[in-house]
Amino acid sequence: MITQTRLRELLDYCPKTGVMWWRVSPRQNVAAGTVAGWRNAKGYWCIEIGRKQYKRHRLVWLYVYGYMPEYVDHDNRTPGDDRLANLRPATRGQNCSNAALRKDSTSGVKGVSWHVRRDKWQARVYSAGRLVFCQYFDALADAAQAVTVARQTHHAAFACHS
Repeated sequence: MITQTRLRELLDYCPKTGVMWWRVSPRQNVAAGTVAGWRNAKGYWCIEIGRKQYKRHRLVWLYVYGYMPEYVDHDNRTPGDDRLANLRPATRGQNCSNAALRKDSTSGVKGVSWHVRRDKWQARVYSAGRLVFCQYFDALADAAQAVTVARQTHHAAFACHS
């Protein structure tokens, strides 16, 4: 595990842009002063240090605050936006709460799905791995409104409605 001291010896960071660049040349084909890392398929910036790959947003947190929390969440849900103002420490549950609507959603509303046996829309919210809200509605709009209120209540600052 890399330390804040070692990280600051190797990299510089601009909190306004979220970019990290090499202070020293880490390898023959990488010059000091160049932007560190690459974007992976999911849009996250990754940086390799000592044959170990790190996500840049986690390194940013370590660089600034001296520790790595369980998760570092992107407040605006943009994986490549590693500006300090966009990052916050989180638990796994909080990080999941800030996730976007799944692409395979059939209702188009986060937390709402069609319940075949009841022939109604089911609105559900989970917090800390357990079901904290579950109700059934005839109208999709009613289910959407209820799940939004419940999500705001249980997820607070990490509530993501879309």
